[in-house]
Amino acid sequence: MMRSGTTDGHGVRRWSAVQLFLMICVALAPLLLMTPQAVQAATFTVNSSADPGDGTCDGTECTLREAITAANATAGADTITFAIPGAGPHEIVLAGGLPAVSETLTIDGLTQAGASCATWPPTLLIELNGTNVVADDVLDFGFSAAGSTVRGLVINRAFNAIQLANSSNNVIECNFLGTSVDGNTALGNALAGVYIQQDSNNNRIGGPNASQRNLIAGNGDEQISINNFGSTPDNNLIENNYIGTNAAGSAGLGGGVFGGIYLFGNVDTTIRNNLIAGNTSNGISVTGDATRNSTGTLIQGNRIGTAIGGTSAVANAGGIALGAFG
Repeated sequence: MMRSGTTDGHGVRRWSAVQLFLMICVALAPLLLMTPQAVQAATFTVNSSADPGDGTCDGTECTLREAITAANATAGADTITFAIPGAGPHEIVLAGGLPAVSETLTIDGLTQAGASCATWPPTLLIELNGTNVVADDVLDFGFSAAGSTVRGLVINRAFNAIQLANSSNNVIECNFLGTSVDGNTALGNALAGVYIQQDSNNNRIGGPNASQRNLIAGNGDEQISINNFGSTPDNNLIENNYIGTNAAGSAGLGGGVFGGIYLFGNVDTTIRNNLIAGNTSNGISVTGDATRNSTGTLIQGNRIGTAIGGTSAVANAGGIALGAFG
């Protein structure tokens, strides 16, 4: 039992160190009990190729649109998986742009039974047909969606396939953006396969392994466009992708009228070990203006204007263009 302290000869109450420690613990206990607990991640499984659905993601029906809506309403880093019945490929004809992603989210098309990126070309079984996405993006990641991943999807015939705006530390890997499911036919998105803008930093498109490679081809303006403010290092990485060709890397699929890769106002972007061929403009354009210059760009180890073997031409309209507007 804790004593109430003692008094000295002057009537002043004295407390021992142990008593003071226990009193502080008692006082702080309510605050400690109020400490927030770690948020548990949730998984939402798409089991229907319909769109938009009945509005609720559940075991009876969960469309991709419903799954994104549910993930946005759930705190924490969530995951969307796929279990659509049947062998596939499964085409989701979108009614319009999907909800903007506002929480950290992994969308993993490789969870669909039979899908795999173990070898190249991969087997992708989830196709997002954006024919009805006239002036919107299929997947739009904002500031709060930082740290997200898009994997194992085919996205075609939309406005932009994937947009990152004020969104950093994201990964885009093993997708076909702007082509058919087999990667042999151009079904381009009107603007870009990947569009990154407004201080979006440390994003990775592709990766060192073939299992991380994207095929990005057939898109109208650019295959990949990065338009940042150029004030701080962006450190975006474009690595080991096929940009402008078919999945075999043997022929061009066109598109990219402003460049296969188009950089405007970027700082410290790395373009490494990609195949960049078959584009109707330059393979790579690095540019800016009086207020937003692209600086520190590293272009290394790419095959530009050839087939994957490097012994035959799959020409772009130009190679590498460096310049400025204004």
